[in-house]
Amino acid sequence: MTQALHDRAARALELIRQGAPAASAARSAGVPVRAVQACALAAPGDAQGVLESLARLAMEVERRERQLRGAASWPFVLLLAALLSSAVVWSVAMPALRSAPMGGAQVSLVPAVLALGASSLLLVALGLAVLLRVPVPGLTRAWASIDRHAFASCTHLLHAAGVPLTGALRAAASWLPPRGRAAGEGVARALEAGGTEAPTAAAVLEEAALGLLWSAAKSGTAAPMLGALHATTRVTMEREVPRELTRLHTTALLLAGLAVGVSFGTFYLTYIRAVTG
Repeated sequence: MTQALHDRAARALELIRQGAPAASAARSAGVPVRAVQACALAAPGDAQGVLESLARLAMEVERRERQLRGAASWPFVLLLAALLSSAVVWSVAMPALRSAPMGGAQVSLVPAVLALGASSLLLVALGLAVLLRVPVPGLTRAWASIDRHAFASCTHLLHAAGVPLTGALRAAASWLPPRGRAAGEGVARALEAGGTEAPTAAAVLEEAALGLLWSAAKSGTAAPMLGALHATTRVTMEREVPRELTRLHTTALLLAGLAVGVSFGTFYLTYIRAVTG
């Protein structure tokens, strides 16, 4: 694995030296695109070693991103199951019960329809929120932890390789979605302007962490602070992603269970009225 990554990184750098765009070189060499782009932007002295480290970081980050995107399918799968089970109850069981000799009882389907509609909308919204990185209080915190780890770690690796802090910040910002990219650029510009206070950039680092990095940059001790942020953001990401998956699965199960429960509850009431009426 290490030798293969070494060879792929060397191939990507060779393609860049020949004039190939970073994204094209990355795809041709089989190296994560964001790693090659960050390396090309920062132009570190030891490009080979830095690119290998960035590639490992990118693979770690992308593995966690795939886990979250995979979890986004769970609400849609449960929605399909809820719709199918409700359809069976309404189109097969309910008509059969109402036509039975003992029955003819009528129970309104309005509560079941409303519950199914509300659950369906919430399940779709939940799945799309995960896919589109829409902040949902108490649910979608893992995306932020992944982005912060990517930003802090990429900055750490580049700055440790001799890249100036502002250049490392800009290259790390290129890893992120548009909102995070703008926030990272803003931090670099503010640092270049010599501001006395750290800007607010929650998309790249928590306020306290950015304040510590800002103070360290002003005192010339950014390198050890970045090393600490690299470690702490990784711990946070490793903690938040499994928790996020559990929260998503639990919430989706509860929403789907509501729809199915009301449908079967309606059937049960129809049955009771048929038997006792």
